[in-house]
Amino acid sequence: MIKFSSKITVDNTKALLQDLKSLARKEVLVGVPEEEDPRDQKSPIGNAGLAYIHDNGSPAAGIPAREFMRPGIEKIKNKIEGLLKRAAKAFLDNDEATAEQVLNATGLLAQSSIQKVIRDGENFKPLKEATLKARLRRRKSLSKLPKEMQEEIMDSFHPLIDTGQLLKAITYVIKGFGKA
Repeated sequence: MIKFSSKITVDNTKALLQDLKSLARKEVLVGVPEEEDPRDQKSPIGNAGLAYIHDNGSPAAGIPAREFMRPGIEKIKNKIEGLLKRAAKAFLDNDEATAEQVLNATGLLAQSSIQKVIRDGENFKPLKEATLKARLRRRKSLSKLPKEMQEEIMDSFHPLIDTGQLLKAITYVIKGFGKA
């Protein structure tokens, strides 16, 4: 009696490599996109430029660095790593919808963390007296208040939050999904 056995081997290496290349092209970018940079027409610089200047400082303009991007990401680094692993697993399991949902969750988490760093203002250099007074003058109704009240109000002014436009401009985009 002759025993015959067969083994079918499927080589999925090529498909796996293609999936990994495709996955590597996907990015979650967080910050202020320059192409979506609305500010009032009086301002010569947009939110993306302001974000860069405030995050890095400008010695020539007397603006100290008040870093918010990197600290915002660092505070949630472990959570981001976990989410990105979940997205990669979903993608490799051919569940692109779940992968995209997880990448969106990653972007929202990073956006919120950066905004929180701005709102909390921890370790930010305080505003200069001239900046505080300029902010007070722009709010005409406040400049009519007694001096003691003006000083209390100036104490509540926050670095990086004046009109709120920069804070609202922090967002995220996901690149590499779909036909792009």
